[in-house]
Parts: sequence; C-alpha cells; structure tokens
Amino acid sequence: MEEEVKFSITVTVDECKPGGNTYDFTIEVPGIAKIPVSVSMTCDCPCEEESAISRNSTSCLGSGDLVCGECQCHEDSEKTVCTDSSDCGGPESGRCICGACDCHEQRYGEFCECSNFTCPRDSEGTLCSGNGDCVCGTCQCRKENGTALFTGTDCGCSVSKDSCMQGDLECSGPSHGECVCGECQCKAGQYRGKFCDICDDCGPLNCTLYTKCVTCVHQNGGIADTCDCPGEASLSEGATVNSATIKGRNKLCPITYDLDKSCDINFYIQYTDYGDTKQRTLDRIVIDRELDCPTPPNIAAIVAGGVGGIFAIGVLILVLWKVYTSWADKREWNKFLDERSTARWNSLVSPVYKDPTTVYKNPLFKPAADEHES
Repeated sequence: MEEEVKFSITVTVDECKPGGNTYDFTIEVPGIAKIPVSVSMTCDCPCEEESAISRNSTSCLGSGDLVCGECQCHEDSEKTVCTDSSDCGGPESGRCICGACDCHEQRYGEFCECSNFTCPRDSEGTLCSGNGDCVCGTCQCRKENGTALFTGTDCGCSVSKDSCMQGDLECSGPSHGECVCGECQCKAGQYRGKFCDICDDCGPLNCTLYTKCVTCVHQNGGIADTCDCPGEASLSEGATVNSATIKGRNKLCPITYDLDKSCDINFYIQYTDYGDTKQRTLDRIVIDRELDCPTPPNIAAIVAGGVGGIFAIGVLILVLWKVYTSWADKREWNKFLDERSTARWNSLVSPVYKDPTTVYKNPLFKPAADEHES
C-alpha cells in the first residue's frame, strides 16, 4: 500500500517531566504503523531567573515586579485607584497598573484627567492666546505683582485700559461706552468711533429737535414766520427732495404726521461739519412738500391675479387629464391589437358563436335509389 496518509495530533503538557526536559512516546495507528514521538519541553524561562526580574519596578509604579515584560503586583499593595483603563480616562489617556493609573504622554493626574494641551485657543490656534499657561485644561492668565494682566477663559482680554483712554476719559465717559478687552464698546445706536466720541444724532443732528418746527411749516404751506424754528426752514421746490439735490452735508429725518398717523413728513438737515460733532452747525431745514404715505393695495390687481391663478390651475388640470386619457386609450388600443394578432381563431367568426341548427341522422334510413338497387 503506497498511499500517503496525513493526520494531525495535539499534545498537551500538563507539567514538566521530573528528571529531564524530553518526553518520548509512541502513537499507534491500527493497521498502518507505530509512530515514535519525542517532545522537548522548556520548563524554565531565562526571564524568570532572579537576575532578570526587576523588583519594585518603576514600570509597575513601584507596586509590583517586572517579570518577563509583565507586572506581577504585590498582594499587599494599598493602591486601589483603578481596576482597569476605563478608570484612567480610557486607553487613550492611560492604563491601570497594580491599582494605579499610568498616564500617557501629555496626560497627568491621579486619574489621568489633566492635560496642558486642551485649553481654549484664540483665532490663530494659540493656547490661552499666548497670554497665560495651560494647567489641567484651564488657562491661568499671566500676572504681574499678583495682579492678572488678562482675563477670559482664553486669556484673550487685556485688563489694561490704556488703549481706551482719551485724555482722562475712558471711552469719552460712561454715558458713551465702556472699555472691554482693551477696546471701547460704544452704546448701540448713539455713539461710534475708537473712543465712542462720534455722535450722529447729537447737537444739530438730533431729529427730534425739529418735530414741532417741521410740522408747523408743512401745515402753513412753507411759511415759517409763526413757527418756532431754530434756523431757516422751507418746503422743497418740487414735490420731494433727496440728499443728492441738496448741496453740502445733510441728514434725512422722518417724523409722523399729526393729522394722518399713517404718513410721514420727510425733511433734511443741512449742516456744516468742522470735523468734530461738537463743532457742527445747522444751516437750514428742507421739508418735502408731499407726505410719504404707504401705497394702498391694488384690489383690482389682487382680484385679477386670484381669478387668473384659479383659471390657470383649471386649465392645467384639464390638460393633464387629456394627456392621461389619451395615453390610457392608446395603451388599451395597442393591447387590443396585440391580442388580436395572437388569436388562433378565424377573425370573421366569433369564438363563442354556436350554430343554432342541429342535424341528426337516422341509421335505418336509406335513400330510394339504394332500395331500388337492392
């Protein structure tokens, strides 16, 4: 019998053989052969020798011995901070060794909870805006003589108000604005500028100062003699006027018309600006002759649009219905033509037609010619 037979066996060593590291035995395959087997066992590892063991190894955080690359923790270790890596912030933060957390690089703390690279950054990506130190995820802003020089979670705000000072005033005074992070924050809608020193509605540019004057002049048809006006006031030569037709600097002011609350009176303040709001002077007031009233809705256009929309929708529905019915009829007609072309009966006779005449033959009947011959 010259056939090759393959088989596999598994040998398990429960304990080292006393007196040697080699064990010989025979495997008998009935009807084939007896196979001798020799097993060499390595019972002692060099790394388990005393000279290779690191007692109280720093790799085991001083609470165990490093044997063959693994920590064998001391049974009397009092460290019970963790039981696995999840207690140390997860595998990405650290690992648990002999009851204590061994933190990865850039992490520290009893539970590896701290990092000096997770603090807020400024718009350029600089930790703590470059104005402080990152300590355990929190920015500690730079100090001088015990006083912080910067504030904010990212130390992005300067405590110094030098950049907000104009003379002895901070942002031109508390009524104009306040210094925030080294910049003047002006009161919205009132002041602007680096030091909140520009006011577009102060002095001669305050529209509310001319409400009575403008209303009086408009109702008197342009006569300002009896009206209490701070300067020259007149109606526009045309129906309306705009800033492009008025020479010099000017500002548009709308006020509500007393006799018709839905309309406004528009007027322009023409002034001279010497570069500072405190030096602006009023030249004259120009008032629109026509009131600025909202345009009433065009009822006819709205009705016509609604009717037209309904009509258009109706036409669209009819067109869609016609297209659908035409398509359905064409599909049925084509189906009929296909069925007729595959029919196996005479197209001139209905397959359900039955002849109403039934013919029966008498088996004893013989024609007269047949009787004569017989």
